[in-house]
Amino acid sequence: PFDLLYAAYALSFLPPDALRRFWTGVRNRIRPGGHVAVNIFGVRDTWAGEDGMTFLDLDAVHRLVDGLELLVLDEEDQDGDSFSGPKHWHVFDIVARRSGAGAGRPAAPGRCPATRPARSARRR
Repeated sequence: PFDLLYAAYALSFLPPDALRRFWTGVRNRIRPGGHVAVNIFGVRDTWAGEDGMTFLDLDAVHRLVDGLELLVLDEEDQDGDSFSGPKHWHVFDIVARRSGAGAGRPAAPGRCPATRPARSARRR
């Protein structure tokens, strides 16, 4: 069990099945009151479509955090620089918290919970 997961620009480098397994483990092991702070690439990122990587749209991000208290959801969708030169960045910055309610009810392996009502992402 843990209280904090911080994954900066790392999760998208997992293939979709590996991310699904990893995230199920996160949801099963995060303590009530624990936080996750992660970035994940969006579908309009320059690298979208690269083999072995995961890219999400806004609906998929909401499914990912369903059942957690969403504290921050920022969406960057703009041109910028990277270590290899110019790049279009499409990135979701997510901070979420597991509430005390529902503790002891881990997510079913390999399944994303149902989508909750959408919250708007703030664009930078």
